[in-house]
Order: sequence, then C-alpha cells, then structure tokens
Amino acid sequence: MTYLVHAALGGQMEPADYGVSGAWAGLRTTSACVIFFTEESFPDRRALFFTGGQTLQINDITNFQQGYAVPKYTNLRRDRTAGGDEFFQIRITPFFAWRRYILLSPKRACSAEQETGLMLPAF
Repeated sequence: MTYLVHAALGGQMEPADYGVSGAWAGLRTTSACVIFFTEESFPDRRALFFTGGQTLQINDITNFQQGYAVPKYTNLRRDRTAGGDEFFQIRITPFFAWRRYILLSPKRACSAEQETGLMLPAF
C-alpha cells in the first residue's frame, strides 16, 4: 500500500491531505483514461483525477506535472485524520483480501479433506 499511496502523489498535491509525509511523484494517467471518465458517463465521482498544476498530455515521462495524477488510495481514517504511520501504510483492502482468499481456498479444502475423509467440491 505504501507504493500505491506515495507514488500517486506529487506536483502541487499536499501529502498531508492524503495522510502521508511525502510524495514520490510517479504514477499518472494518460489522456485516454481521462477522456473515458466523463461526468456524463460516470456521475458518481469515480474519476479521481488531480488536475491542479497538471497538463493532460505527457511529453516527458520524467516530469510529474505532465499527465493527471490519480490518488485513489490514501492513508486516512473515516474521520479524515492520518492513519497510523505516515510513511508505511499497512492496510488490507478488499481487493487484496479477496486474492488471499482465492489463493488459500484450495489449501483449506485439501486440509479439510485430509482431516474428515470427505471429498469437497473443486474450486
């Protein structure tokens, strides 16, 4: 999570607004992604673009202010205060929890089958 939070921040973005102590100025999106997320097609605020001081086109990939930033992940609690450590974010998101469940399900099934002698359905 540390990479996903810090790398999406840079330019005129204030790291403290996202619950962290610094920005790595790395992840940005191209104009194709920005054009896809119009307000008409996604009125529910899924377009999480930071545009202040940024340009839409990327001509120099080393310049963070070219391309829009997409700060999807933060280190903020529900009450908008910084969560825990401002440098290392340790958070299990549903996406990662689901991947862990999928990876461990066959292992649990094999263990249960050995203990009970019952054949369990395949995953």
